[in-house]
Amino acid sequence: MKTRTTLKTLRAPLVTTALVAAGAAAPTFAQDRGGVMNILARQLPSEMGNIKTTFAAGTSGYIFPVVETLVGVDPETGFSPTKLATAWKVADDGLSINFTLREGVKFHDGTDFNAEAVKWNIDQSLAKGALDTVESVSVDSDYSVTLHLKQPDSTLFKALSWYDGIMISPASVEGQTAEFVASHIVGTGPFTMENFEQDAKVEYVAFDGYWDEGKPYLDGITYTVVPDQNTAKTAFLAGQAHVWDYMDSRNAPELRDMGYTINITAGLGRIMYPDSVNADSPYSKLEVRQAFEHAIDKHAIVDAFGYGTWSVMDGPCADIHVGCDAVSELAYDPALARDLLAKAGYPNGFETTVYAVGSVEDEMMTAIQAFLADAGITANMLKPDPATGAALHAEGWNNAMYLQGLTTDGPSFAAALSVDGPVPVGKAPVTEVPERYNELLAQVMAATDAESERALSAELAQFIQDEMIYIPMFVTSRNAALGKGVHSDLEAYSVHFWNPAESWIEQK
Repeated sequence: MKTRTTLKTLRAPLVTTALVAAGAAAPTFAQDRGGVMNILARQLPSEMGNIKTTFAAGTSGYIFPVVETLVGVDPETGFSPTKLATAWKVADDGLSINFTLREGVKFHDGTDFNAEAVKWNIDQSLAKGALDTVESVSVDSDYSVTLHLKQPDSTLFKALSWYDGIMISPASVEGQTAEFVASHIVGTGPFTMENFEQDAKVEYVAFDGYWDEGKPYLDGITYTVVPDQNTAKTAFLAGQAHVWDYMDSRNAPELRDMGYTINITAGLGRIMYPDSVNADSPYSKLEVRQAFEHAIDKHAIVDAFGYGTWSVMDGPCADIHVGCDAVSELAYDPALARDLLAKAGYPNGFETTVYAVGSVEDEMMTAIQAFLADAGITANMLKPDPATGAALHAEGWNNAMYLQGLTTDGPSFAAALSVDGPVPVGKAPVTEVPERYNELLAQVMAATDAESERALSAELAQFIQDEMIYIPMFVTSRNAALGKGVHSDLEAYSVHFWNPAESWIEQK
């Protein structure tokens, strides 16, 4: 297997250096108990309630102290039976999944977590159109449920480890007033919500009835909103917080050298979609798409803007995605790019447009433009406003690339493609998609075991690379700085999933 630069290997020097600088080794002693972990955050959910209706799924990580998911996540093995489901079995035909549930678990309101509660929660997702491959849920016994599927779908495990897998007490919704539902979260997590001030802070306190005996280690967790990076840095360095979440990458080297541990996980993949479906577009030719990737020095961009926390996409997926390690990147080679353009009928290059979402830095756009120019591609770089961007996705673009995102919030490559892939739901078909792509994606989704999913995902990734369906670029990061003596897996391997019950602070 080839040697790869991954987020994991990038992370190691940051964490290792921090431990050495702090004069500590990996802890072999028991976790200390007590204390309230204060976390600086750029933002909080706009509401702390309505979990099954209007709550913003992308902010679910902020409520993980209170709620737990049906499926757990393990950084080494992927999805794991470590949360509210202790085991599962996929039927041979892939059309049903039976879950064995954890016994002895109570919601914060004292009601039982059981199969009826799981069915109620899944039914809420089905009612609003989520989990669209699930036909129904049946209760087999007090602690066994079965999801019956319309078609095999291996991406369900990702969904059930995130927003649609969150389990709340049915009694916290049924028969309650709208005001109560909008302001209460009643889960099974290690903490309960004590106070929420919109756009300011949320305070959690330890739940003494938590099912995992001896946890949580902390007495509480408080998130405080500090959107400005300079203000947050000053507060963190002054010891006013234990954790600085969503820290900008540019601060990582300095804080590492000061002895702080930096947790780093994949933030968002960046890929470019060509208008290859248009026969008169240069991008309808494979050689042009290949030339485009060879023209850009992705490693230089990662070095300049990632500060040691980003990684180059070796293929059309991120390191977190299952099967990604089987694909090799197309190396930076402007001479080869020019040769490929000549072979495609563009010996003098061509003019094009590169659109980008608003979060892409202007300086990065300029760098990409310079690399393309060196290979003979004259690019007009544009960041459309939201209305124009929506129109482009609805109507399509011509003789252009669009730099946008590929989700990296879980190990399922098929799940990422279902969200950000080349067959967008409700959007114009801009990128040429061979039928083989759809066949391979369907096979990945129909996989009934991890080994098959990995092998089929690798085959799909290689096919996308061979056909250059889209141009892979790099993976940004999501970072959290931990104060001295603070231990937490926040942002250690997932932007959404973490284990608040296992966080702890060394007591002096």
